[in-house]
Amino acid sequence: MIRSVGAAAIVIAISVGCESLIVRESPKDRGELLSGSEIQAMLVGNSVVGDVRMTPFTVYFPSYGEMRGQRSFHYRDDGTWRVTEEGFCGKWNNWLGTMAQCWRAYRSGDAVTLEKGDGSQQERFKLVPGNPANLQNRNGN
Repeated sequence: MIRSVGAAAIVIAISVGCESLIVRESPKDRGELLSGSEIQAMLVGNSVVGDVRMTPFTVYFPSYGEMRGQRSFHYRDDGTWRVTEEGFCGKWNNWLGTMAQCWRAYRSGDAVTLEKGDGSQQERFKLVPGNPANLQNRNGN
């Protein structure tokens, strides 16, 4: 079962090291804006899946502050994340030039929409329980 708080859900990604898929949505289609504590409750122990430019990816959040990603079924990276009052920030060890990116997170059912602070970019993901891609860190954990 997906851990969640109220009618809330996330992000992450968090962009996954390649150009982002821009989703044009009206504000009502994004769902409910999540607080930092709602994002944390939603992500820990769960994953987000989607595709960017027709490239499948998965991001797994095994614990607060830790994320593991996979795109194209073979290219993997680890990273860190944190919540803020406004949303979620993530930084990959290799992807995106190791630059941190921050997003507001909205949830509608199992759909999570991430939006940059200025509203210029949105990405949509599906929240799934657990670690469906069996993503392990570099130590095999």
